[in-house]
Amino acid sequence: MSSNVQWKSILFCFVVVVPLAGAAAWPANAASLGDIPVMVELAAGLRATAAMDPDVKIRNPDTMARQFLSPSFWFWSALNEDYEKCKTFIQFYRVGAYYTANAFTKHIDGIVNNAGTNGLEQVVILGAGLDSRGYRFRDSLPKVTFFEVDLPAAIARKKELVIAVVGKLPATVVYVPVDYRSGNIDGALLRAGYDRRRAALFICEQVTRYIDAAAVDGIMKFIAANTAKGSQLVFDYIPEDIVNGDFTVYPYARLQSIRVAAYGYPWKFGIAPEKAAEFATDRGFSVLSDLGAKDLVQRYLVRSDGSIDGQPTPFVHIIHVAVNR
Repeated sequence: MSSNVQWKSILFCFVVVVPLAGAAAWPANAASLGDIPVMVELAAGLRATAAMDPDVKIRNPDTMARQFLSPSFWFWSALNEDYEKCKTFIQFYRVGAYYTANAFTKHIDGIVNNAGTNGLEQVVILGAGLDSRGYRFRDSLPKVTFFEVDLPAAIARKKELVIAVVGKLPATVVYVPVDYRSGNIDGALLRAGYDRRRAALFICEQVTRYIDAAAVDGIMKFIAANTAKGSQLVFDYIPEDIVNGDFTVYPYARLQSIRVAAYGYPWKFGIAPEKAAEFATDRGFSVLSDLGAKDLVQRYLVRSDGSIDGQPTPFVHIIHVAVNR
């Protein structure tokens, strides 16, 4: 192995594998590059890499992720602009977060598209980060307003990036600077123009595990009480046993728990998978789907030749629920 490959391998292991192998964590207080947390940009980098996959069946639909990356991203992340080289690293280190990110993007995009063609009028993205749906869907869903909710510094930087990439801030995207981690989002959303009389889809991707149960309940309470008929919520979760320090079922998660805690964002919330439906029902929702890692593989990670592209984080779930009316 050449010295260049050796140092890239070491850098990749510590910068990418350590925080991401097994879960695409992106804590808001982690080290940042221009007020966008490093972990947020890494998640976007994984989507950008998957968007280069030559297999159309596997290819990630986030065609804008690459444009939101900082100029130095491909160096400091140890990922590579060359798809084949990057994929070799991902496969060698078994970066489950890569496959999780790819599957999540496809799953949530499908929900947005389906809801948009069935009367959806508002999409609220909590912890928006470098999410690009407000820009990728503006032509196909021109009547949908996207609300991007994130910390004030992240929103300010996001606006700069959007102007650089798109040319101007789209009229169909509303930026809501607020610390959503407290669960108190109602005032900021309503002031931003969110209309509780219109159907809405709330997207909460890789957020709930980093906020406490009270904050999760606050968000769900707001959604249940301030949305019109046909409104929905999609969010991912991890098992509560892991959050409580019981790694019997998923011993691999112990190391992940230590890693994300080192970034200042320990896991705070989880749901027992067998109780997810009850959890949703108790809060005014009904389950439309609840997918685990095996489901994600079968739906989104089977290549055109029938082979499996890779395995996502084994303990992740993503649940799609509707507001009961």
